[in-house]
Amino acid sequence: MLKPLQSRKIFHLLNRLTAQSRLNNNHSLLLRSINGFHRLPLSDIIYIEAMQKKYQCHLIDNTTLEGLDGFTIAARKLLHCPDFIKPHRSYVVNLNYIRDCLNNELRLLTTVRIPLARSVAKEVQTAFIKHHNFQ
Repeated sequence: MLKPLQSRKIFHLLNRLTAQSRLNNNHSLLLRSINGFHRLPLSDIIYIEAMQKKYQCHLIDNTTLEGLDGFTIAARKLLHCPDFIKPHRSYVVNLNYIRDCLNNELRLLTTVRIPLARSVAKEVQTAFIKHHNFQ
């Protein structure tokens, strides 16, 4: 025998579970900056860019954070997610924010242009097509 369900309690529980899921390490990047630590949902990251031994993380709200842990560490974490690709040795880009995938560059929805290395151009174009055909 089932008790009557209260929709208010069910929605509260579902919202709590969704929030916990988004903050799960698999869905966020922990960025160490000069000001402290920031937990960034992967869906908010447009791209990261290598800057000497550090990196800049460009976010959907037009803010940029400077990560101190090194580009390679952040790139490795992001590339475990199927939404991210590495079109050039200095960039990791979120496929959801790519508007155009051309022969030598990516154009993002934010009008930023990211160089596309010839050695990975076919792989990036294939990933772009697959990603946008399944959405």
